[in-house]
Amino acid sequence: MATDTAPKTLREAILFFADYENCRKAVEAIRWPDGVVRCPTCGSERLRLALQSEHGGKMDGTIEADETFIGGKARNKHAAKKRRIMMKGGRSIAGEVAIMALLERHDKPNSQVRLHVLHSLREREVQAIGGANVKAGAKLHTDSFHSYSGFIGDFAHKVIDHAETYVDGEVHTNNCENFWAPLEARHSRHLRVRRTVPSAPLPR
Repeated sequence: MATDTAPKTLREAILFFADYENCRKAVEAIRWPDGVVRCPTCGSERLRLALQSEHGGKMDGTIEADETFIGGKARNKHAAKKRRIMMKGGRSIAGEVAIMALLERHDKPNSQVRLHVLHSLREREVQAIGGANVKAGAKLHTDSFHSYSGFIGDFAHKVIDHAETYVDGEVHTNNCENFWAPLEARHSRHLRVRRTVPSAPLPR
């Protein structure tokens, strides 16, 4: 925030910060005084690179999509716990945090992974995330989870059925599986201590 435009009195401050752009610029000047946007955790500048990628920030090339569930397994929950969180039969995410990953393979120099918390496993929500993050026509590889079935019309969609095989040429989701492994291992250790997963954003 430039010193010549900075408010000097309470009245000036109220009027100045009533404008959203003034607030944004002031916070940016405090957080990144040299004007370079960096991750507050690791100091990397890749955050800005991700926002400046081609195709309006959408992923391109070969993309893998997969989902995982962070939390105690349903079969390990006490019956009273299942009743309390209204867990029903079938594939339920009650008591767990469902996360979907979109992974752009290393076909391009700046490969990336994007994570999204799923509020349901419905096809509409899963496909909305895919449409918002993946360029139309890109190669999209998924497993046989039913919510991915509608991707066929928008992308070059290939399915790998894990009941039969995990790799069919270049069609697989193994990179996503490798990405999940340390995350799931970390939270498995967390569960052995606390037995629950907080609903707040998961730590990095």
